[in-house]
Amino acid sequence: MSLPTLTASHVFGLNQDVRNNVCYLDETSVIYPAGLQIVQYNIEQRTQKIIPVHVDGEAMSTMAVSATGSCVAIGIRILSSNKSTPEMEKNATVMLYDLQTGRRRKVFSTGEASSTKEFISIALPTTTSTLGLYMWSLDKGKMVTWTKTTTNATTDVSLMTCNHHDPINTQICATGNNLFRIFRFVEGVFKMAHQNKMDKNILCHSWVNESRIVAGTQDSKILIFDAGELVLEISYVIPHSGNSIIPAVNTIMSFSSGLIAGLSTGVGVLFDKTEDTFFYKKSKEFLLEEAEISCIALGPHEDTAVVTMKNSQIYNVSFDADTKGDEVKCDRLAQSFHTGNIVGMDVSVSKPLLVTSGIDKSIRVWNYMDSTVEVVKYFEDAAQCVAIHPNGLYLLAGFPTTLKLMAILIDDIRPFWDTNIRGCKECHFSNGGQYFAAVWGASVVIYNTWSFDVIGHLKSQTGKIKSIAWSNDDNKMITFTADGVVSQWNLATLKKEVDIPGNSTLEMTAAMNHTAKLIYTVSAEGNIREIVNGMVAREIPAKTSVMHVIMSKSGQMLFSTTTKGGVRSLRYPFSQDFAMVTSDYQEHAFHSAPITQIRTSFDDQYLFTCSEDGCVWIFRIQDRDGRSIRREKDWTYSDEILVTKSDLRENYRTMSELKQRVDELKAESDAQLKIKDNAYNLKIKEVTDKYTAEVEALKMTAATLKQDAEDSEVDRKRSMVETKKMHKEELWMHETNMFYKKKLQEKQDVIQKSKGRFQHQKQEFEGLMTDIDSDVEKESLEIVYNFEIKLKEERESLLTIREENLNMKSKFDGLTRQIEEHKRELAKSITEEKKLHAIIRSFENDIKKNQELEKFKFVLDYKIVELHKQVEPREKDIVKLTDQIKVCTKVPGHAHAHHATHRDHFSEEWRHKQVMAIIRRFQRDLRSVYKHRANMGELKRHLIALYHKYRDISTDPPENPLPHEIPNCTNTELFLVLDRLGEKIGAKRGSTADSGSGNVDELPLPNEEEMESARTREHLEKTVGMLKEQLTKDDGKRVENSQKMVLENITLTSEVNSLRMDLQAHRERLYKLHDAKKNRIPLRDFIAAELKTKTVKQLVDPPVTGDLLHKTTMPLPPVLPPIPARPN
Repeated sequence: MSLPTLTASHVFGLNQDVRNNVCYLDETSVIYPAGLQIVQYNIEQRTQKIIPVHVDGEAMSTMAVSATGSCVAIGIRILSSNKSTPEMEKNATVMLYDLQTGRRRKVFSTGEASSTKEFISIALPTTTSTLGLYMWSLDKGKMVTWTKTTTNATTDVSLMTCNHHDPINTQICATGNNLFRIFRFVEGVFKMAHQNKMDKNILCHSWVNESRIVAGTQDSKILIFDAGELVLEISYVIPHSGNSIIPAVNTIMSFSSGLIAGLSTGVGVLFDKTEDTFFYKKSKEFLLEEAEISCIALGPHEDTAVVTMKNSQIYNVSFDADTKGDEVKCDRLAQSFHTGNIVGMDVSVSKPLLVTSGIDKSIRVWNYMDSTVEVVKYFEDAAQCVAIHPNGLYLLAGFPTTLKLMAILIDDIRPFWDTNIRGCKECHFSNGGQYFAAVWGASVVIYNTWSFDVIGHLKSQTGKIKSIAWSNDDNKMITFTADGVVSQWNLATLKKEVDIPGNSTLEMTAAMNHTAKLIYTVSAEGNIREIVNGMVAREIPAKTSVMHVIMSKSGQMLFSTTTKGGVRSLRYPFSQDFAMVTSDYQEHAFHSAPITQIRTSFDDQYLFTCSEDGCVWIFRIQDRDGRSIRREKDWTYSDEILVTKSDLRENYRTMSELKQRVDELKAESDAQLKIKDNAYNLKIKEVTDKYTAEVEALKMTAATLKQDAEDSEVDRKRSMVETKKMHKEELWMHETNMFYKKKLQEKQDVIQKSKGRFQHQKQEFEGLMTDIDSDVEKESLEIVYNFEIKLKEERESLLTIREENLNMKSKFDGLTRQIEEHKRELAKSITEEKKLHAIIRSFENDIKKNQELEKFKFVLDYKIVELHKQVEPREKDIVKLTDQIKVCTKVPGHAHAHHATHRDHFSEEWRHKQVMAIIRRFQRDLRSVYKHRANMGELKRHLIALYHKYRDISTDPPENPLPHEIPNCTNTELFLVLDRLGEKIGAKRGSTADSGSGNVDELPLPNEEEMESARTREHLEKTVGMLKEQLTKDDGKRVENSQKMVLENITLTSEVNSLRMDLQAHRERLYKLHDAKKNRIPLRDFIAAELKTKTVKQLVDPPVTGDLLHKTTMPLPPVLPPIPARPN
């Protein structure tokens, strides 16, 4: 039994419920939440690194990254569905993760400060972490201080930020609905520095410098605050819309050259700084899509930004100077994701393709090997289910009004066949791909994939079908209904082989192995049922709610999902004592909402999940040592694609046009090259001539310069002689200066030595003074110490005298207390003796009640015997009546069989006679028509008349005679009429065959006596049936009464036995009391010994089993003997 592990490979999606859900780490990396995990995405390499976050069944609310990009802080929200007692009530926490190692550093909690269920904003300064208005120390992990943002319970806080322009990070701004406050961290506590009363809902803000803040409101206003005061309000008009909707400023960011704001209409706006320090000018606008902007993260160089939308999309926006005009370059960061719940998912066999459908009305085809999206197609309605063909070229989708079969092209999904199956929520291709099945209410329709013919219908009689599964050989199918019934069908005969009813709880899903002999189902309570060969083998409790279960293609691995979005890899195959303990499964929490679909790849290398949070997770399946599951054989994916004929022709036409264009460009380039060669040759000639003239001019200049150089050399030699003379004079002056400097340095050295000696002597003097002071202090301390010793001795002697006095007084008080205590003990012993007498009296009363119950049991036993005597003769009467009914039943049954046989024989005879007569008449009429073969018109007219003559002739037997032939009568009377009719036809069989007319004489009806006999027989048959029903009801009541009496007898017997045991216990305790009294054991010691094994309640009020003591009964005389004396 192995336990496979799951390693997250890639994820498609974004958790839009997290505030501040995107941040830059460096120029090439960003992080964002997906489900319950953090994704580190490399923009250049397009790769992901998953940072596992352990939220323990809760959800993420916000996140923030440190300025250095080394760690990320995640706020955990307490879900309202997690019910707990007040003692176990949880508070929101903040987790700090290292982005290099992916490990959790610390967990910050509010502790006893305040009950917090959610953090709405996180900021990470340089030295401390301020979260909401709680402050922790990153080094110690302890809370420093906290304060309430507002005292008004109706005020919502939208955002909290630290001033990153402040070097010591002491300013904190909190904004919200009618809220704008600035706090300052001073002397270890938060103090309010500024407060501004607002009538607006501030959704976002950003620090511009140490004192200035820019904020965005819900009514499309941009507010600028300086030192906590509102100095400017900018009104913004929404672009790209003709309606009167006022957009909200959801997010705003400040950078060195201006501001960038994100609106609720999907529009981003850039503002540039102006000469006025408080005013900003709108410079650029860009529309991403028709959805709200959630968060904006600026790059380190402020030339790019990553924008997240409320519909789970991520965009990369570039602000390069190369962009012309007001256009801003906007591209998706990776690929488009689903918005909202994903309802359908399937995986291909021949290609690494994964197809999903969601409530956003889109169907997406993903490549899980390249981690890319191949095709995205939007439809008018949302697809409720989706399935992909094993070859990866075709797609089956169920819509609310139809079922469509579509082809997956290189850049499109194109439907080519549909049917009128409405509301299909489950469809699957067979493993070979030759069939596909669709669920239609309580039936499954199976089609041929290539001819679209209906192979058959599988009709469920128990309820609507919830899911289906094909066996590996496509010969069997498993259906699973909403009420938990699992059925196995043989597709060759379209008949049900096995039908397994569900239990009392609602079943959720089912899975089977490759042989279709082992099936696992999951109930709404989370229990897993194991079904082997059509029989329920056992039920395994899962201890937590399980939604789906899936088995790998090889049948060696089993996976399940939980209601909280977790995936479990189970230890499989199950052992005989499998109990679903922690060591038997490994749980991975990646989704923030319940999982809707789970699939495995054909080679068992990958596991795929999708959820209501809009995320698609791809996992690598590995063994316990981290190695990938070995494939049975080498597997290579196909690279075939479907291309339509029109697209292929368009590509050929485009290629031919491009070739023609290349030829034209080649000819144009050749002509331009020739023109450029001629032009360059002329330029070369001109440059050569110009160069020759310049060379000649330079030669003349060189000769002139040579003559000037010779003249300069003569002047240089003359100046050299003068310079040497001046140098000798300067050298003499330098030597003189050096001599006097040396003398000056010697004097300075003497001065420094004198200063050193002075400092040394000063230090010796200070040391001597210190020694003298220490000696004086020491002597004074000795004198003080001696006097303190003497004073201590005197005080000790005084304390000794006081202690002796106190001891005498305490002894006197102790004797007094002992006297009082003895008095209290005496009174207490008297009270306890009274209590024990009361207990003895209660025991005697219980004994009397037990004696009454014994008498009551004796009376009940007597009544039971009497009832048995009354039941036995009734059973004998019932047996006799049953035999009489059987005898009466035989006669009507024989009559019915006779009439049925006679009626069938008569019907066949009538039909044979009619057919032979019609054939003879038709042959005769046809010979008369054949005479007119020469005249085609006359022949045609006779043929038409012949057709109309024989068109409406019926050969039915006279089982339903006309009203004028047979009057209204009962079934029995009708049987008599048919018998007579059959006898008459049998007598005239020869004459009727020769006549050819087929007429029958008038039917003789039965007389009044025969009719009366038939009615009497019918009345007796009905009476026998009623007697049978009455007998069956009497038998049921008799059995029910007997069982009820037996159960009451058992209950009374058990209660009497319990009372006997209690009586025996009371007797034992009385014996012990008598022994204690004989041995003169104090009552207090006796009760203390009993309290070691029993409680006070058990001694005073012993338990009584049953409720007979509360029933009202007549007083009975005692039947038990008195309590005998205990033998010695």
